[in-house]
This record gives sequence, C-alpha cells and structure tokens, in this order.
Amino acid sequence: MAKHLSIDNIVNVSQTSQQTFIMKKFRFASILPLSLLLLGVGLPSSNAAVYYSQNFDSMTLGTINNQTDSGPLAPSATWTDDDADVVQNSVAVSGQALSLNNNSSGAGAYRTGIFDSSANRPTEVLQFDLRLQKTILDYGANASLQQLVLVRGPNIDTQFVFVYVGTKDGSGVVTANRFELRGDGLDTVGSIDAPTSTDWYRFTLNLNWTSPSLDLLVTKVSDSSVFWDPAAITTFQSNGNVNGFGSTADNDPVSGFYLDNLTVGVVPEPNTTALMGVAFAAGIILFRRLRRRTV
Repeated sequence: MAKHLSIDNIVNVSQTSQQTFIMKKFRFASILPLSLLLLGVGLPSSNAAVYYSQNFDSMTLGTINNQTDSGPLAPSATWTDDDADVVQNSVAVSGQALSLNNNSSGAGAYRTGIFDSSANRPTEVLQFDLRLQKTILDYGANASLQQLVLVRGPNIDTQFVFVYVGTKDGSGVVTANRFELRGDGLDTVGSIDAPTSTDWYRFTLNLNWTSPSLDLLVTKVSDSSVFWDPAAITTFQSNGNVNGFGSTADNDPVSGFYLDNLTVGVVPEPNTTALMGVAFAAGIILFRRLRRRTV
C-alpha cells in the first residue's frame, strides 16, 4: 500500500533537509578560517610576543645595583648603578617600581642586553611607564633640569634619548617644561602640554632599526588618554655602544623618574596578520549568509 505524505509531513521533510544542508554549510564555515590559517602561516609566531619584560615586582627592595633579571641575550644580566637608584613599593603603577633618583653624579641605573640583536629584527616595540619625581615648578629661579632615559639599539649608531626638560630664568619664569624625543642633531620633537609629577605616563615606541624611524605615543596610564603623539623622527645618534636601557641626568639640581613595566616586543609580520584577518572575515561572511537563509 502506497504511503501518502500529508502537508505537515512534507513540511517536516523539507525543514529536515534544509537543516542538514545548513549544518553542513555551517561546518564548512567553521572549518574554513582554521584551514586558511593552517594553509597560510598559521598563528603569529613567537616573534610577535614580548620577549623582555621587567615590572620589578620580583626584585629585592633596595639598590638596583647588581640585581639580575632575565632577557633575550643575557639571562643573568645585571643592572648596574652609580646612583642611589632603588627598587621600592611606595610609588608604582602596581607592586614595585624602580626609583631613578639621578643624583649629582649623573650616572644612573643601566641594563645591557635588552634587545635581541641575534634575530636581526628590523622593527620592535619598546614600552615603559614613567612618572616624574619633580618638575621645574618645584624649583626656584635659574633652575635647569634635564632628566634622560637613554636607549641604545641592537646595532651601533642606534642611540636615542627621551628627556624631561625644565628651565626657569633669573626671574623665576618657566621657559621650558616638556618631554622631548631626541634623535641625531636637530631631529628633536617636544611635547606641547606640560607633564606633571602626579601622573604616570606610558611610552610606546615603534622602532625601525634598518630604515631609521622612531614613532612615539605617550598616553596617561590612569585613563589611556593620549598625552603626546609627535611626528616620527628619522635619525639615531651615533654611538659605538649597543644594546642598553638606562637613565642619567645632565644638570644640577637634578630630580628623577619612577620606572615601571618595561617591555620589548616585536611587531607581527604583516602577511601573517593579513591572513588571519582574511580567514576571520571569510568565516563571518559565510555565517551571515547562512543566517539569512534561515529567515
């Protein structure tokens, strides 16, 4: 005896077939992004990760001199210091931070081997949090402050400095109160707004070592607002010393910085990032198309 299908049965069969078709398509949409990643370059390599990081939380309170930390080239590299620079927990973004006191001797804390020169990486990102101990507003007439963070890249002649500059004339009028980023010669940019001694500032520097470029962005740690976004500078200072990070002072009276969350990482390769974006976008497009078919 022939079996007759009712209208309800026909609808149910149609819906079941459509659901099976959709599930197959959905599986394809789910697999496609992963397949593209595997066939492409895959997930970002370890080159995209931060390879040096120091927040000073695991260090002993007190002088930074002869304290060690881990890094790419010198796992037992030692911080050196001819100053009274100390690890402390009174002023920090969180936990502990380094107080770069920069006394009149001028030579401050210094750490070698911060960049990974063995990998010949053209572009890297240096980031650190900084807070001024004092500004020029805390001093009288004829005062002149230059507090420096000194950076030496992985190759010779790749030095640059970040500076807080503060001056007052003989009448006590402030003539300078700014941050500066200095490359070679006159290649210097300065902040428009005056920094304070109550804010933490996050410095993010995109560094191109081969075709020189230093692109800086400074934000406030408290709310991530942009404090300073200067034009990139395109020169490094000539210096035979390589691969280091430190602090010093050029003037007397001197003040200093608080330093926290020092990191170095590598910019992800553009082709890897692009492939991940294409794969993700393809999955989203197919998913949206399938959703429209079910409506």
